[in-house]
Amino acid sequence: MPTHALPSSYAANYEARWPEVNTSTSPTHCAPISTPAFVSVCRTGSRWVRNTGAMRADQYLEHLSADGEALLVAAQRAPGVSVPSCPAWDMSGLLAYTSAVHHWVAEIIRTRSQRRPTRQFGDEAPIEWVLLTAWYEQGLSTLVDLLGSLDVDLRVWNWYDDGPAPAAFWQRRMALETTVHRWDAQDAAGAPEPIGAALAADGIDEYLGFVSGEIGQRPVPGFSGSLALIATDIDCAWTLTLAPDRLQCRPGREDTDAVVQGPASALFLWTLNRSASGLSDLEVSGDPAVARAWSAISFD
Repeated sequence: MPTHALPSSYAANYEARWPEVNTSTSPTHCAPISTPAFVSVCRTGSRWVRNTGAMRADQYLEHLSADGEALLVAAQRAPGVSVPSCPAWDMSGLLAYTSAVHHWVAEIIRTRSQRRPTRQFGDEAPIEWVLLTAWYEQGLSTLVDLLGSLDVDLRVWNWYDDGPAPAAFWQRRMALETTVHRWDAQDAAGAPEPIGAALAADGIDEYLGFVSGEIGQRPVPGFSGSLALIATDIDCAWTLTLAPDRLQCRPGREDTDAVVQGPASALFLWTLNRSASGLSDLEVSGDPAVARAWSAISFD
């Protein structure tokens, strides 16, 4: 059966292809959101949101299922369009990539893998649209079922720990991965819906952890100042201190050089340097150069 040629192998994409961004009004790279390494917490009502995940397992699974189905609906609405937030792909490429993610993680859970899998799924994505959508549906359904029946003590491999760790890592990771690509698909089809506020705030926490860990290994010249991120619809905030080789993150709002605030969904997408279509929901105040400094991040 003919298969879909993805931009690169799934494992190389997912583990090594980080967000490449610039100062233009549209993103130049479509990257997975990563690593729950951030140690901050934020207040949402009377509850603390920590790097272990702000939501229950069943909530992550609900998002994975609903956003996964919505991604397919958007793809079927406009199967031939290009994806602005993922310029290397058209809609079939986005669908193939996301499904490769789902199949790959399902294989890790199913086999209870204790080491990095050698099997790659990107080259198995069918070219024909009908077969591709069926492959996507099968992969999503299998992943939801497997993640929904996890033994609480199960430990499997993941790319962040590079070894066995609680399998619940993948519940959070797949919910966030899928919701962002759902937004990518809907944006390409012309009708993007916001990401749920609680999930978006959790995604910000996770993504800041990636940046704080990665920037020390690959410094970013010109990355400096202090920046507050405020999710106005979920009462959650982060204070960031930027340096070329360091990102310090603290919960809550402090006096900073610049402030970016708005709904959690728009704020999350802004941190990912995605489309400008949601920026009208955000308010940027203070030193604009500091806010723009976020766009200087380029991990490629």
